[in-house]
Amino acid sequence: MAEQCNMCPSTFKRKFIEYYGLPPHKWQLRHRLNRAVALLQSTNLLMKQIAYECGFSTPSHFVRCFKKEFGCTPEEFRRRNK
Repeated sequence: MAEQCNMCPSTFKRKFIEYYGLPPHKWQLRHRLNRAVALLQSTNLLMKQIAYECGFSTPSHFVRCFKKEFGCTPEEFRRRNK
């Protein structure tokens, strides 16, 4: 992304944090997890389908990241919020 903006990586990261309040990788992860929340609430897709749809390499990585961010597994979240 830094190259596409014609910036060195450190400048890009600093400017990104100034604008979004998070480093690029954390912003992207949060965006992917918010997409997962929307899918959990609005569809009956399987967890592995949601994981891949949101760009996670494996369902287990998706579950770990989700639990770290929201304090519950995607399945628990779906049961509570459907």
